[in-house]
Amino acid sequence: FVTKEFGDVNSLVFVHAFRSGSETLESCHLNKPGDLLAEDVLWSYTCQLVSAIRAVHSAGVAVRTLDPSKILLSNQNRRVSISGVGIMEVVKYDGTKSIADAQREDLVALGSVLLALACKSVDAHQNMTKSMDFLASHYSQELKNLVMALFSSPNVIGYPATTIFDVCGMIVP
Repeated sequence: FVTKEFGDVNSLVFVHAFRSGSETLESCHLNKPGDLLAEDVLWSYTCQLVSAIRAVHSAGVAVRTLDPSKILLSNQNRRVSISGVGIMEVVKYDGTKSIADAQREDLVALGSVLLALACKSVDAHQNMTKSMDFLASHYSQELKNLVMALFSSPNVIGYPATTIFDVCGMIVP
């Protein structure tokens, strides 16, 4: 909503649910030293994130804020939730980009999040060869294939993940 209560001309205020005791995936897994994430934890996060992205894309919008610093993890039941969904549509609207393009960027961002979590580095996507080799040596071929599909160009013949619904088909046997 818009208000003048802060003494300026107009202030845009976003209201969202408070997640008591939650931490970001970045602070929980990437900023702390420790062991690699177990693969079942990565798959749990993957399924939850894909489900959330699917709900957003089904509403005809894009997440646009998919980043480990914007994904909250509940300490009580290990549920993830994405913060800031839709804010970029208001704050940084780009009328030249189609919704399909923005949604495709969400898939690449999901790949970046998964790669960062698997490699324990927020910058893992900057050295894809090294990061994918690391992923292949520590996790299953299925997880590696999913991450590769999320990063692949939609122009590649046989590209399996052009929409979130394609990704759903990849994670459900």
